Amino acid sequence: MENALNPPEVFAIVAAVKDAYKSLEDPDFAFVAKAVKLQSFNRLLDELGQSFTLFETTDENDDVAFTHLLSGGSQDLGLWLSMVGPYALIQRVGEDHVETLRAPFSVQEEMLIATLREHNVTLVSDDLLRHRIRMNLDEAVKGMVTLYQALFDNSQALPWDQGDWTEEPDDSQPH
Repeated sequence: MENALNPPEVFAIVAAVKDAYKSLEDPDFAFVAKAVKLQSFNRLLDELGQSFTLFETTDENDDVAFTHLLSGGSQDLGLWLSMVGPYALIQRVGEDHVETLRAPFSVQEEMLIATLREHNVTLVSDDLLRHRIRMNLDEAVKGMVTLYQALFDNSQALPWDQGDWTEEPDDSQPH
């Protein structure tokens, strides 16, 4: 994955966000119920289930992505499949940390990335996930959100920038 932003890729993702939410000023989350009903990633998940044990952790109240913990490789992996469009995020999950997959370190990670590609799902880079757009989400900073929030979890900032991703951020500390 490249470190520089690719403008056509940014435009494509922003277009998908606008299409899903209908409005960036007053987002409509109806696409979440529709995505849950359609289960468009079932074939992909069935295929991944042949190599991994899958545990779904999706919270339809906060997530705008299907979230799964994949085990069976050298390290557990978090897989986020966006309900907005064919976008994915993979994270290595440890006992006390989470790390975004930038390059595969194992055969299982290579297989996972290849399977995503076969199903036309784009693995979104850190740089793209950090990219901010003008959008209002209830839990986010009003007016500016990251593509991570728009694609995967509208209630959280980038979890790998917060240390322990399982804890709430400490709002008493200066930002």
